[in-house]
Amino acid sequence: MIDLSDKIRIGRILKKHGVQGQVILESDLLADYEEMRPELVFIIIDGKPVPFFLDECRDKTANTFIIGLEFIKSKEEAEEIIGCEVFTTMDKRFSQQSNSSFQYLGYEVFTSDKLKVGLIKNLETPDINPLFKVERENGEMILIPAHPDMIVSANKRKKRLVIKLPDGFDEI
Repeated sequence: MIDLSDKIRIGRILKKHGVQGQVILESDLLADYEEMRPELVFIIIDGKPVPFFLDECRDKTANTFIIGLEFIKSKEEAEEIIGCEVFTTMDKRFSQQSNSSFQYLGYEVFTSDKLKVGLIKNLETPDINPLFKVERENGEMILIPAHPDMIVSANKRKKRLVIKLPDGFDEI
């Protein structure tokens, strides 16, 4: 069995697209497609992660992509994976680009006082002063500096990040 602890959830297969096996992937992440383009995805089928190479991937809307998968070549095969969750691994490009800040996509963020802040959905301006784009439980998006000095602890298995918020974030 493939361990998912080092993978991030991209989203789920929403529906089929066309007659040649393409599907619509609804993404949980707001990351730029050009930065996030994975070559390999893991689709959870019958509770097990099954690896697939992407044949194609193109934008449809802000949070959906049309994808073609190796070995899925008909609308009948595509129907079998509708509703399935999709995961990927973090590519070396991400950790080199931003001091590993991309590795925290999909993590829950907590303060050092154990208050839940939200879920990391994206990394803004990854080259200069990166910011975590965090979705709060009420749907509001906030930006938090993604500086290594702010990270108190990270639990890779639970996908939890504890941070020390800078002054002025007390009202969170």
